[in-house]
Amino acid sequence: MGQSIMERLRGQTAEEHERMEENRYARAIMEGTLDAAGYRRYLELFYGFIQPAEERIYPDAELESLGLEAAVRQKAPLLESDLEKLGLSREELGAIPRCAELPDLSDPARKLGYLYVLEGSTLGGQIISRKLAASLGLDEDRGLAYFRAYGDDTRSRWLEMRSIIEQGAAGREEETIAAAKETFALLERWVAASA
Repeated sequence: MGQSIMERLRGQTAEEHERMEENRYARAIMEGTLDAAGYRRYLELFYGFIQPAEERIYPDAELESLGLEAAVRQKAPLLESDLEKLGLSREELGAIPRCAELPDLSDPARKLGYLYVLEGSTLGGQIISRKLAASLGLDEDRGLAYFRAYGDDTRSRWLEMRSIIEQGAAGREEETIAAAKETFALLERWVAASA
């Protein structure tokens, strides 16, 4: 019996995932050395990548029919909230550079590859949020909404996402895997170029 789409995604993006965890911001978070300005910059980079991608992803009737709720899954509003709580005005938020080199999000299978990356990061966000709470004194209401996206529901939300990916990628696994790899690579390049 062949590997499931989730096993294939995990295996075929492991290298990219590992590299993303090694960027200077991620390392500083884990070491407890990232300062408030660096954290704000990291969130700005995520916002610059995620916000324009989410404009291309939502709405999508096919994904909605599988149970994907845009209002629950969108991360740009969480980043906006965090950045405002960290002192950015609406004007400054609007001036954050947006990434022009986004993954191909032209069909639902490819969108699921992107969502695999972003939704999977909510699992690591649990560890990151604890580190940031300890080093910067942040909490969910003061700058940690993005990394604590689902709070205590993180595991159940991830299981829901797995089911959506398994259904939506059926017969289109290669497009989903390609989009996940592309998402990791472009996000890594965006963070590295802006660091």
